[in-house]
Amino acid sequence: MALVPLSLIFELMFFFFAMNLWRENVTLERLVAVGLLLFEIPLLTAPQQFFTETGGVLALTSASIPATPLDIFVFADFLLVFIALYRWWSLYDIQRNMKRDRE
Repeated sequence: MALVPLSLIFELMFFFFAMNLWRENVTLERLVAVGLLLFEIPLLTAPQQFFTETGGVLALTSASIPATPLDIFVFADFLLVFIALYRWWSLYDIQRNMKRDRE
């Protein structure tokens, strides 16, 4: 019986952390969100590691995501990275303009 893949936990964790940081109005948090989304790509492309129980012994097996869904997931992640970069830059630009207007 295969249990939950280990890398899936980290993929979901990185995604939800990135989305939470993405909504904040601090430039560093938005930049960290971009980094988390970029770190998700190697996890998606790596074989998924499963703990399986075979005859009472825990063994580690791996299975890969099929190529077509993997292409879609990686493309969607790149789109999210570009959107996050745009939002990060727009917030940075707004803060820079506000600082320049105060001077």
